[in-house]
Amino acid sequence: MASTSKCRKRLTSVPAWLVTAVLLGGCAGLDNPGGDSSAGSAAGPDGASAWTLVNILTAAGLSVPNPRDATSQRCPEVHCAGAVATDTVSILIFGRSRDAQLYEASLSNGYQIGDVVLEFAPAIGAAQRTAYERIVARAVS
Repeated sequence: MASTSKCRKRLTSVPAWLVTAVLLGGCAGLDNPGGDSSAGSAAGPDGASAWTLVNILTAAGLSVPNPRDATSQRCPEVHCAGAVATDTVSILIFGRSRDAQLYEASLSNGYQIGDVVLEFAPAIGAAQRTAYERIVARAVS
């Protein structure tokens, strides 16, 4: 009987250990949540975040025609984590806001907030740019 009692005690501690391991393991894959990533929940450092912003812009009634994943074309060169290009604006997500700032500084038609850079098509006017900028700023704050 003594061995059955020990076995039960060990077995009841296994679920608690498993729950703890799963919870801690789930956090292990997260990037530094307190780091300089400022894109918030709408935009983490990846291509999915860029698509989320496309959806937010669309929901706000802004034109984002012909969206396409541009991560493999753009990110190796500019060191971004994800990118979506449209006919009006390209959205690039960087792993660090400093990288986004450096890239935006090289553009004549860009806007940067946190880890996000918007690169506008030449035909986009100032009023349209401001509308995109306001929506994205709200989304990443």
